[in-house]
Amino acid sequence: MQRWLLTLTVFVTFASCSSSTPAPTLAQRLDQLSTCHPTDLMVLAPWIGPGFDPNTGALLEPLPAGHIEVVAQGWRRRDPEATKLRLEQGALVLEDALARPGLIGFESVESDVCDISISHTLWSDQASMIAFVTGEKHAHAMANALKMHNAFAGAHWTGVMRTTPPTWEEGITRFIAEKRATLP
Repeated sequence: MQRWLLTLTVFVTFASCSSSTPAPTLAQRLDQLSTCHPTDLMVLAPWIGPGFDPNTGALLEPLPAGHIEVVAQGWRRRDPEATKLRLEQGALVLEDALARPGLIGFESVESDVCDISISHTLWSDQASMIAFVTGEKHAHAMANALKMHNAFAGAHWTGVMRTTPPTWEEGITRFIAEKRATLP
């Protein structure tokens, strides 16, 4: 497996030394995500990017078979420093993604109730996605992941042709399935 893929998909957890309660495992976190129904979902960014109409958010043309779909989920730290860093790094990474060849679109949603904090991206091909993931701004954000999140995981897959963008629910459901498939 390529090093960038390991970096993207490795589950990272950071438990406070002062806490006697062990941090939830990835399996426990996935179970919670799969059964939770957010009542406080906040759309940070609706579908935006070169594949989307900026006025309506609709796809400009169908998603091609073979596009790459990526969901990254962070279980957020909630202290002011983490929130500030997450906003700063998120803006830099989004700006970089939107300037990258091969990006089709980006969306982001959060929920405190379900501890959801996802970025959801669509890429025309794997090479474009890899170029972004291994780029300087994304790498810098990942180096700061433990300052922003208690845990972080990502997954990607090859998409089928479709005429509507995936919903965040479809993204998180597939993310959960992909991550469960990697568990022992």
